[in-house]
Amino acid sequence: MWSFSTFHSSAVVPERRGRQSWSKCDRLNQKIENTIVAMIPGNISQIGKEPTQFLIEPKTPAGASSGLELPSAERCQNLSTVAQGDIHATIGHLSDALMQKLDEGLKATLELP
Repeated sequence: MWSFSTFHSSAVVPERRGRQSWSKCDRLNQKIENTIVAMIPGNISQIGKEPTQFLIEPKTPAGASSGLELPSAERCQNLSTVAQGDIHATIGHLSDALMQKLDEGLKATLELP
């Protein structure tokens, strides 16, 4: 399951907080101390121009569970790894419909069939 979190990224800019989606295989949670994250900026200008991005609209049924306040872009091409300790709070999760878009975006990013 992908969830939305806030985290502290001291590797980029001290005291900067960002919104990221993150996921990890449940069976690996006890073994791995890092989590893969994808950036979710409020800039939605590239939606529809790249298959690696899709819109999360929190005022729709599909986006309501995201916990986001404003329309945002899931940017599957911008993946990072962060330490679990840097993830401060989970604010929401993706609906099944948005999970399908996420799968498509990650396949496009990683050039998977």
